[in-house]
Amino acid sequence: MHRTLCSAAVGSLVLAASAVGQVASWNFNSASLTAPFPATTGSGTMFLIGGVTFTSNTGSPNDAGVPNTAPNTTSYPAQGTGSGTAGVEFVFSTAGFDNIRVVFDQRHSNTSSRFTQAQYSVDGGATFIIGPTFETPGGDTWNFDRTLDLTGVPGAGNNPDLRVRIVSVFDPTLGNAYTASRLTSTYAGTGTLRMDNVRVLGDAVVSTPPQGSGVFTPAAVCLGGETTLTVTASPGLNPASGSLSVTANLSALGGSTSQTLTFLGGNTYGATILVGPEAATGFLTIPVTVSDDLGRSSTTPAGVAVGDCDFSSSAPVVVSMIYGAGGNAGAIFNADFVEIFNRSCAAITLDGWSLQYTSAGVNNAFDGTRQVNLSGVIRPGEYRLIQTQRVSESAPGLPIPTPDFTAFPVNQGDTPVPPQTANGFGMALDAGRVALCNTVEPIGFGCVASNVVDLVGYGGSASCYEGVAPTATASNTTAVIRKNNGCQDSNNGFNDFDVVFPRDPFNGLTPATPCQDCPPPACRADFNGDGNLDPDDLADYIACYFTAPPCPLADYSGDGSTDPDDLSDYIADFFAGCN
Repeated sequence: MHRTLCSAAVGSLVLAASAVGQVASWNFNSASLTAPFPATTGSGTMFLIGGVTFTSNTGSPNDAGVPNTAPNTTSYPAQGTGSGTAGVEFVFSTAGFDNIRVVFDQRHSNTSSRFTQAQYSVDGGATFIIGPTFETPGGDTWNFDRTLDLTGVPGAGNNPDLRVRIVSVFDPTLGNAYTASRLTSTYAGTGTLRMDNVRVLGDAVVSTPPQGSGVFTPAAVCLGGETTLTVTASPGLNPASGSLSVTANLSALGGSTSQTLTFLGGNTYGATILVGPEAATGFLTIPVTVSDDLGRSSTTPAGVAVGDCDFSSSAPVVVSMIYGAGGNAGAIFNADFVEIFNRSCAAITLDGWSLQYTSAGVNNAFDGTRQVNLSGVIRPGEYRLIQTQRVSESAPGLPIPTPDFTAFPVNQGDTPVPPQTANGFGMALDAGRVALCNTVEPIGFGCVASNVVDLVGYGGSASCYEGVAPTATASNTTAVIRKNNGCQDSNNGFNDFDVVFPRDPFNGLTPATPCQDCPPPACRADFNGDGNLDPDDLADYIACYFTAPPCPLADYSGDGSTDPDDLSDYIADFFAGCN
């Protein structure tokens, strides 16, 4: 009868195929063996315990060493005493290894105990835990590759003082007596157990340093502005970190090369950073280093965009508002639209201009399929409203004011005038690109073309934009609105726009709100401000005057009301000329 009895904890007879490294080994090949026995490879020692003695004898047939010797242990306890107390004890370090397996060959003499047992300690020998029990099939027999498998046992891996004992034990079926290895023999303490070819195997463990990931909020900031760096840190492994510290090299932002971040609780660290006026501009990668008490560290980049916002562009007309959620469930307005604004003190002729739209992604071009051609004159402080998509009366959201331009025929069923289409085009609610151009030719991929008067990349995924970063991402309930009533233009999208709950959109009938005190026109009768006094001016004024209600500029005298005196005064000035 041949049995192998294992405790509920660990044990197997076959070495797992996943072994990849040798922690220590003993082959005992020496012409003069002495106890204790140092490891042949690696670090460790085998001791005799429980009064056991030894003599040198021939080693395992699996040991090809010369001379092939092994300790033949004897002086085991008398019958009925000392089960589990006498044999050998291995002491070794498993630092740098996990999934530990102890494999050995063992020979039983005829009168030795038929059963031996593996025990292990992960606390330096203070306590031993019972492992598998091994049974020999007979006396004077080698048993190969007996295995104590400590894979998954807490504390066995990465342990500087792991201990394993191989001891003689009672027959488990008797409980209080030894059985001889050869069933026809009688157990005797003078019987021998021979150990050889001992291998401590494990999987090499890679020590992992602590890690971190940093985020700047806001992710784009102006020179002289403020942003917060927040770092989420995780401890190192194998062995585990005891404590962490986090630093950032803020030299590119005009700060310290090793700024310590404050522990905020949990696994989070942070610092509020004032960007110096001499800091670098553009998209910057800030090195963030997480270190632990074991001397390990890792450095990862945290990205922040820095723009020079102390600038006012020369663009006379700019995009002042974008809303792309029109008609959606939960939308504020029932239509997609773009609002433009004249921030200059000059009347700008929009003939030959266009508003062009494309999606956020880099592979999407301004190809003319989503374009509105503009015309007429926009005076200082005036707005124009451009509706991009036809909507039904039942579409969710509030109706917008009458648009000045549409991407579709006003009367449904009329033939579209290119680039109009029957129903126009929708814009993405969260992210996209809008270009105001002084050409009607599609600009393709030319985000920075010379005929682009103003460009707005809105939403975090916009692939091109003015300055170092796009605006924030919009939604059903937010619009992209230029700051300072449309007057601000630092050529930094992130700085020039708020993404907020929308105000009412403005159109050409909205009273003009110039950005500055502009000088009066050289010729008041030049109604469209194009520098020429011609019949178009007279026609434009009369159309303005007879609009119901009259447009704001029909108040020619500026007394706050539009009346026949304004009409007669304008006609008199027109025929008097500008001289």
